[in-house]
Amino acid sequence: MVNGCGLFEPPPPPMARLSNAQDALERALSTGALNYAESEYRQAEHLIAVGWREIGRQNGRIWFLRNYNYADSLLRRAAELADNSARQSQDKIADLAAQARDTYRSLEEELTQWREALNGTLIHYSAERWWSQAEMHLRTARRLIKDGEYADAMHSARMGKLALARVGAELTERANNEVTQIKWWRAWVEETVRWSEIENDYAIIVDKSAHKTYLIKGGAVFKTFASDLGYNSASQKYFAGDGATPEGKYHITKVKSGNSKFYKALLINFPNDDDKQRFAENKRRGIISHWARIGGLIEIHGDGGHGKDWTDGCVALSNENMDALMKYVGVGTLVTLVRRYDGNLLK
Repeated sequence: MVNGCGLFEPPPPPMARLSNAQDALERALSTGALNYAESEYRQAEHLIAVGWREIGRQNGRIWFLRNYNYADSLLRRAAELADNSARQSQDKIADLAAQARDTYRSLEEELTQWREALNGTLIHYSAERWWSQAEMHLRTARRLIKDGEYADAMHSARMGKLALARVGAELTERANNEVTQIKWWRAWVEETVRWSEIENDYAIIVDKSAHKTYLIKGGAVFKTFASDLGYNSASQKYFAGDGATPEGKYHITKVKSGNSKFYKALLINFPNDDDKQRFAENKRRGIISHWARIGGLIEIHGDGGHGKDWTDGCVALSNENMDALMKYVGVGTLVTLVRRYDGNLLK
């Protein structure tokens, strides 16, 4: 290169090209290229390093032998690769964002659908826990989408879908169980009503699904009371602390008018022989823990009338209804509890 005075000048190093390449690499990094377009980003990073060394090598040569063409081409290519990696990263992020939002919306819709399925008359505690886990994953996915962590958001949403699959499995198992059990519940109700008719005496029938306690007299419904149940009301009672209201045929063993934890109470003979046999078999098969206890102290008691299932397994009536019920029953009164009754005897 010849200057205006006719003197030869060495070519300047391509520092502007180097700066442009470095700026392009920084832009690519800011778009997430290291995560979403790592191959091209690393190539650009490598070429900048090689170009920088080439500039240094040329700077160390005799001035009239310096040639920065190779360094210039390396840095030019590095800038192109960095820009490409930025575009790839932005495209992938946009695609991930769309996928994450679609997965989030799909989970949200499924949550709503399963909520409607769970909003029946009885609480399935295990299914509710899985639904709650899915809801937690939905909230996490929403936060991650807001923070731009789309891959993690999709993972969280997928975990939510897996939890909802467990909800479906739990409800399917419950439905299959009810198909096999409904005939027994129907028979228990019919036997209790028939006994009441023959003996012209009082009996109690609790239909868990209807949330009703029926006082039967002479084979017909005499009075009906709204009932609160255990917080795991959709299940047979298997062990102490499972929150389930038992299902079976019992009788009152004790009347508590002033010495009850609740307003008033009627203690029933849970566990009966069937309960004990089922408990022992479930322990033998490993369905329940070896350390589980069968429990007891199942009552029809007062302090109810809340319109929700909250007890540890008892049947709760309002105090007014408890007073009304206790006018007619006492020790020895039959008490039959079923999950669901599909006949006409309780109408």
